[in-house]
Amino acid sequence: MLYGDEPMRAHVLLFAISAEISTIVVPIHTTLAPLLPLIEKQVPGTFDKSREQSGFTVDSRVARDPIQLRMSGAILYASTVARYSLEACRGRFCISCGIDEPLREANIALSSQFVWDESWRLRSTTLAEPVTFPNRCELSFFNFDITDRFIAPLVDAQLRGLADAIDRNAPGITNIRPKAEQIWNALQVPAEVAPSTWLVFEPIDAGLAPLTGHDLSLSSTLSVNARTRVIVGDRPQIAITPLPALLTREGSGGLRVPFDIHVGYEDATALANEQFGHRDYKISGDDLRIETLALAPAAGGRLAVDAMIRFKGYEGPVHLEGTPRVDVKTNSVTVPDLDYALDAARGTLFQRIVEGVAHDLIRARLRDSATIPFAKHAAALREEINKALTRQASPGTRISGRADQVRPESVVAEPDGMVVRVLVTGSAEVVVGGW
Repeated sequence: MLYGDEPMRAHVLLFAISAEISTIVVPIHTTLAPLLPLIEKQVPGTFDKSREQSGFTVDSRVARDPIQLRMSGAILYASTVARYSLEACRGRFCISCGIDEPLREANIALSSQFVWDESWRLRSTTLAEPVTFPNRCELSFFNFDITDRFIAPLVDAQLRGLADAIDRNAPGITNIRPKAEQIWNALQVPAEVAPSTWLVFEPIDAGLAPLTGHDLSLSSTLSVNARTRVIVGDRPQIAITPLPALLTREGSGGLRVPFDIHVGYEDATALANEQFGHRDYKISGDDLRIETLALAPAAGGRLAVDAMIRFKGYEGPVHLEGTPRVDVKTNSVTVPDLDYALDAARGTLFQRIVEGVAHDLIRARLRDSATIPFAKHAAALREEINKALTRQASPGTRISGRADQVRPESVVAEPDGMVVRVLVTGSAEVVVGGW
């Protein structure tokens, strides 16, 4: 039974409920650590060159420190220190720095902005920061600085090489399409929420939030918008739709699933009597005894309530009718317009004995008594949804969800019972191994 150990016959019905849009979120955690050895390999560690420049024969040697990478937000910062020496000669006249003395330094820094592209990879745009030279090659007696003329072009070449290496390698190490396809396909597997009752996700699109990072760790959120349906019968045969192009968007998770819950009149009568039957109530100083309540369909989609009461000298039935409504505040079905529909034989006696204020107070008390609390149904349905959502969807992919609220939206009195439309709201996540 849908409601666990409760001896209730209420059950979920769904045949033509319009789909709700849900958002399933997938936290993504990955790393740029594989990028570092790639660019270390592709950017030379030393650079020796002899060339003719500005009438000088220039011999230079540049050796860089290991490259440092650090994420902050969506930006990767890369840095290294290039240590250099050079000698520039024109004939017998030579000038030098970093020879027979400590090597001079150039501080290299770049920043890479990362974005997701439609092919489910990260793309970077790397820009170089101005190079700084903390101990420039200055010849004070000539008032001549050879840093910009002879060293800057070599350092710039290393700078461009590092930027190109980052932009060239980033997409190859950040392809998340295989994992995204795994999630996309897993969500389309029907989940049984009750016997012969299936919760089905129909994914519409998928988006990734902008990256945030720290050190070499990256985080994002994959959000999948999906129509949610409930199907009664045999397990649905679902044609898996392919993963679409990636969107970039901010997204927060949310689950919205519509259900129709059928409450038979026998069950509704039992619930009403459990709450309000076999009790005494004070009416203008006298005791009103409500023995039993019986709920049944009435014409025009109305609800009939037959109450057996005892008040002063009257003991017998009172027949009332009204239109059921959902009270969201109390999470119950009420009949706010419930009013007397007395037959001629008993109506005259009841009206003669119960007059004036007491007449209206009894009607108000019976209106309150024709309330069907929804708490048990909501708790049971929430438990079933939680079970269905927390499951291993495929190897390495686990869906974890919860129903936070089961809210009745509307109610219709039908010949065989009341159909309560409810909306289940909550959240759902997908946890993927390796992320």
